[in-house]
Amino acid sequence: LKNVANFKNDQKEGIEKDYYENGQLQVETNYKNGQPEGVLKSYYENGQLQGEGKFKDGQREGLAKFYYENGQLKKEENYKDGKPVSY
Repeated sequence: LKNVANFKNDQKEGIEKDYYENGQLQVETNYKNGQPEGVLKSYYENGQLQGEGKFKDGQREGLAKFYYENGQLKKEENYKDGKPVSY
């Protein structure tokens, strides 16, 4: 199994899951009207969380966190309208 997705009116709707060849979950994304909406999580092939963030209207929004393969926090970025926000 490589991918599981739901469609409504020929657009992605709901949770989509992509898998590595070993069956481990690679990416989990929520869609609304064919665009990413809500939480997106990506994983390393060993199952460890690689990154997580939120989308609004198909663009990154809010705090995104990225992790090393050992689980330690690598970096955090804030997004507004799909672009990184610097302080």
